[in-house]
Amino acid sequence: MKAFQRGFSVLTKDYYKILSLDPKCGQADIKKRYTTLAKEYHPDVNPNQSNLFKDINEAYAVLGKSEERLKYDRTRTRYGSETYTTYKSHQVV
Repeated sequence: MKAFQRGFSVLTKDYYKILSLDPKCGQADIKKRYTTLAKEYHPDVNPNQSNLFKDINEAYAVLGKSEERLKYDRTRTRYGSETYTTYKSHQVV
């Protein structure tokens, strides 16, 4: 798998898939989904899923900020979905 350098980060993950969201969703949807997943996969509650918890936080750090989300969406559109790691049901495939 090839990742592309695009100014602010290397794209290797689809943050929308990590949060199980549609790319057209609003900021309120992102925050609500993040809160739900963070509680469910927090290491104190689910110690075996600490890597997923880190991915959830990373996804929210980008998608939760309008400017970062815009940069991410532009890069994602430009390079297509084949540049992303596949997530299915919050499990790395």
